[in-house]
Amino acid sequence: MEQTGDGTPRNVLMNHFHYVFLELQIIGARELSPILALGLCRPFLMDSIFAVSASHLRFKSVSNASHRVAEHFQQALAIKNFQGALASPLDQQTADALLLTAMFLNLLSFSAVEDEDIGNSWVYSSHPDRLGWLSLSLGMKPLIYATEIFRENTILNWMFDSSDDEAKSFHGSWELMHLHDVPPHWLDLVGLTRDSQPDAKFFHPIRILSETNKLEPSPKNFFLYVNMIGSLDVDFRTDLERRHEMAMWLMGYWLGLLLRYDFWWLRKRVRRDFRAVCWKLMDNGVKDRPGAEGAMWRKLMDDLEKAPYWKSLPHGGRVCEEV
Repeated sequence: MEQTGDGTPRNVLMNHFHYVFLELQIIGARELSPILALGLCRPFLMDSIFAVSASHLRFKSVSNASHRVAEHFQQALAIKNFQGALASPLDQQTADALLLTAMFLNLLSFSAVEDEDIGNSWVYSSHPDRLGWLSLSLGMKPLIYATEIFRENTILNWMFDSSDDEAKSFHGSWELMHLHDVPPHWLDLVGLTRDSQPDAKFFHPIRILSETNKLEPSPKNFFLYVNMIGSLDVDFRTDLERRHEMAMWLMGYWLGLLLRYDFWWLRKRVRRDFRAVCWKLMDNGVKDRPGAEGAMWRKLMDDLEKAPYWKSLPHGGRVCEEV
């Protein structure tokens, strides 16, 4: 294969994307053509497509240096041109392309992790941008709001339709939302009661985690599994930076739920960071604390360790116990 200074050639990346698209498992095969057609009209989207393709080639290949170069190069182009598009007037194609590009950039922030050493996790890292992946995810919500006026004619109905279930458990009316099904020790952790109202802090993250835990980890439910991120804000990110135990447990539990999926681009970051949260909380001695606090944490840690296991999956071993 001919190499260039930018890594794997674009024609190779384009051809490979037809293959990797199916392995993403979160987008139906019939959506491929509309997405590629849109990428031809909005180059920043195509840059992100090339980056995802290169990331998958790196993941699959033994000799992957050129794929890594292409992944970084195309991702840098996508980010630069994505930022430029954010500052330009919106139309239907730009709105759809921005949302798709943001989704692919989020995917790349997960697939970038190449090892499972918990010492490299944000949990133990002191790097100022250790939670950059979370900031990228948090940016999806304002982008969705900003492009809402183009929803009627979007090509992304498959994505929006997948963000809630038939009962509107995630984005339904506030009047119907409650915490009656949330375990009492979860409520104790965040300082809420079953009578707390939807405007209370942590109401939505704790409720969404409880709802998500009940869902079968099928590809069609993946967008339901990531709903929790939409309930977070920059204050939560700050809590994680400061390693507040409550925020770490909430994030750790969500990562544990994501471990029910074995997507190639998700696996290493989620597994590494989940294990890091488990170890950090255990290092803090949360289970050994006296009285009601210790009893609460023992239940919480048991729930955390069980989070990766859907009822139909094998229960042999717990990820938390692996070094």
